[in-house]
Amino acid sequence: MISLVESLQQFLDDSLTPFHAVDWMRQRLESHGFFCGRSEKSYFVRQGSLLAIAYMPPIDWSQASLHIIGAHTDSPGLKLKSLGQIRREGYLLAETEVYGSPLLYTWLDRDLRLAGKIYLEDGQELLYSSDKAMAKVISLAIHLQRDVNEKGLIINRQNDLVPIFGSEGHDLLGLLAQELKREPSQIHGYELYLVDTQKSERWGREREYLSSARLDNLAMCHAALEAFLLSNSPPHRVRAVVFYDHEEIGSETESGALSDFFLRSLEELMLSAGASRLDFLRLLDNGFFISADMAHGVHPNFPEKHDYTHRPRLNEGPVLKINHMRRYATSGKAQAFVVNLAQRNKIPLQVYHHRSDMLCGTTIGPLQASRLGILTAEIGNPMLAMHSIRETAGTKDHELVVQLFKAFFEFSKK
Repeated sequence: MISLVESLQQFLDDSLTPFHAVDWMRQRLESHGFFCGRSEKSYFVRQGSLLAIAYMPPIDWSQASLHIIGAHTDSPGLKLKSLGQIRREGYLLAETEVYGSPLLYTWLDRDLRLAGKIYLEDGQELLYSSDKAMAKVISLAIHLQRDVNEKGLIINRQNDLVPIFGSEGHDLLGLLAQELKREPSQIHGYELYLVDTQKSERWGREREYLSSARLDNLAMCHAALEAFLLSNSPPHRVRAVVFYDHEEIGSETESGALSDFFLRSLEELMLSAGASRLDFLRLLDNGFFISADMAHGVHPNFPEKHDYTHRPRLNEGPVLKINHMRRYATSGKAQAFVVNLAQRNKIPLQVYHHRSDMLCGTTIGPLQASRLGILTAEIGNPMLAMHSIRETAGTKDHELVVQLFKAFFEFSKK
């Protein structure tokens, strides 16, 4: 059997887009006996990029409890505009739009593939990924911007993030059609991302660090899925996992955390299993939700960017994230539960508070807490270079957070 970290690397390397991530996880679920539809072990997919999973054995609904972990499948980056081709100075270029809030300078001079989903005239939807580098966003030479190292690089999203795809005589739609063995006229739409060709890599003296694209937030997707598959439910426990898309752009989409797809799917499963609407509402009251999203590890060159006493370090355990403006959803009651869970299972736990003079980011946690009315905690592993094209996390932390999530699914008051 491969290790959890090796499995994570396979997932990261294969999951070039949210569509690929959901397809990878769907195949893993089916290998463990899960079925798309109403069953004891069920999953549901929406728009190819939202995945909801539930294990619902026959139980006494009057004693039922619900434990859910939620994460998101999308990562910041660059997406192609629809048919936005440019021919200039002998080159074929394609217009891009920034998705989310990536560290833009990290996208310069990288070998980039194309990946995503292509929609054909006959209604087919094809997962697509080029098997080699197809594009590059090339930086301007130092000789033409002599003061850039002193004044800093300012990137214009419209003008400076236009990748070269080849010589002027080519056609992007024609290149895609050729790879798909279709006619260009058959391609009626696409959602295509530019993705780094470099695969994940472990490094450090003891290979204790892992660098990859999309660690935020595919590492938490993998941890939640593996913990779900490894865990055994105590009596009267419903276990669920939901992986939303579009968290990086606000979640206000049909497959984002503000949609009601997961809630409706869960209720549908319960009603088909003989529960009542009142049973469903009571289950939410007895529920606990973990929002699983990566956390900011302290950077050794910029320690002043962190709070005085809350400085998570890589390979020292998962992080409980707290913000009293509730940009993170963790309440005092939820904090007490997670601290107790970690102590009972001898899992090191770090705590993160953002600096009070800096704007704190947010997650799907507050959205789920308010929509479901459910007690929620924010947990993630510490990482460096969040939203870079190449992020870094600790290998030991991944194993530890899987243990914590497994303990969460198996938690019993007895």
